[in-house]
Amino acid sequence: MKEYWLCYSGINLAGSFASDNEPSICVGIKEDADLYAYEESIGEVESYEGLHGIPHFTDDEEEIEKEDYEHYDEMENYVDYYVEPINQKALDNFPHLWSNLQRWVESSKDDFEEVCKKYSIRKPE
Repeated sequence: MKEYWLCYSGINLAGSFASDNEPSICVGIKEDADLYAYEESIGEVESYEGLHGIPHFTDDEEEIEKEDYEHYDEMENYVDYYVEPINQKALDNFPHLWSNLQRWVESSKDDFEEVCKKYSIRKPE
């Protein structure tokens, strides 16, 4: 059976954190889920460049490599993400995740009942 993860991604800005956002579901090993959440967080930071105090990071491929590293390091200050196994608390907080999970399990060819048992989860009320 595959592993099912909740991936939280966001921007670390003025008390706003990844855990404030709705999670995505990832299937695979924890390292894959971490990478997915990290990349999603980078995307969120990039989408807010120049807004809410987030500086504009260069996309100019002609820039000197050293400057690219400086921009990358600066961007890392705003990246916020984490992953956790699927759990009942998250399903209760985000009830529509249940149907998303069902689709993921079905596409992964796992048995949904077995996944529910493994993670001690049930349909949110």
